[in-house]
Amino acid sequence: MSRSGDFYIHIANLEVDFLHFLRDLLAAEGFSAEDAIVHPGPGFRRYEPDLIVGNPSGRGKTVVEFKLYRTQKAPTPLLLQAAERVRTSQTKEGASHSLLVVTSAISPSQRERIEGDGLECWDLTDLKARAGKDPDLGAALADLLKAAQVGTERTKLSVAEYYELSDAGDAKVSADGEELAKALEACPSGRGKKASVQFERLCVQALKLLFAPDFSGWKEQNTIERGYQRLDVIARLTPSNPFWEALAYDFRARYIVFEFKNYSAAISQAEIFTTERYLYATALRPVAIVIARKGADKNAHKTIQGALREHGKLILCITLKELCDLLRGWDAGDDPNNLMVAKLDELLMTIAR
Repeated sequence: MSRSGDFYIHIANLEVDFLHFLRDLLAAEGFSAEDAIVHPGPGFRRYEPDLIVGNPSGRGKTVVEFKLYRTQKAPTPLLLQAAERVRTSQTKEGASHSLLVVTSAISPSQRERIEGDGLECWDLTDLKARAGKDPDLGAALADLLKAAQVGTERTKLSVAEYYELSDAGDAKVSADGEELAKALEACPSGRGKKASVQFERLCVQALKLLFAPDFSGWKEQNTIERGYQRLDVIARLTPSNPFWEALAYDFRARYIVFEFKNYSAAISQAEIFTTERYLYATALRPVAIVIARKGADKNAHKTIQGALREHGKLILCITLKELCDLLRGWDAGDDPNNLMVAKLDELLMTIAR
């Protein structure tokens, strides 16, 4: 199985475990959830509700959408996208009620914006209060939250606060991940300048959409070392999500390098060696994210492991398919950082001495 498949299975397993827990919790709350079908993971049934259960009153049914967020406060744009999706499912299924369940805290203002018309939202506080009534459910929730935790210290500005304090929130909601994904897929492959520039431009738009609150000061086609080296994009890390917080603290990263490879074949170790030369721990830029249309070959993966093992330089590679999946997941309110967590875990757990 491919590395991409392993990453998605990791995320899917955690979400499915949460949904099994949620089914039991709903049953304890009076919903008829015995026959609820748990979906097989993100991307497999994205346009169908995660659960459909009977209402406690015995009249009508409730569609349930679950979102795994790794931030302390739920990101407003993703909440709005998820709320829109669950309302669509409610109408499609002819349900009288819908429930959006998230693993972060939501503010009163966020709740006011998303609830109504039969839609109710349970956040982390609600989950803890409801599960706390039963020792087994409480223990199950604690185990799941521990498995999902990747963070370090809390930063001063969370993702939700970032959007609430800026105009970026509403602007991001109107962005269309599907449209960007289709444009990327339609972009011709190859090393020609025209195709490369188009691919890079679209990738930067995608990154800004997916990770806006975690970066600032994007600089494209940045020349360093008196013009002898030219990296594609560098951005200042302003971490809000626990994944990027972990990079900032564990790797002492203040800047992240982004490289875009629109090649028709998987990139080789030569491209990884080139990217590695841009990384300097003393300059607080020891991390690079490479977006490669066809991913990296076996030797490239070995070079990535060697760069981390021998020099403490972290390089993560995202395929075009993975990027497009993140964009489509954005439209559904999925957290794009879940894939990044899985990739980092995979690299750290498989690196040899």
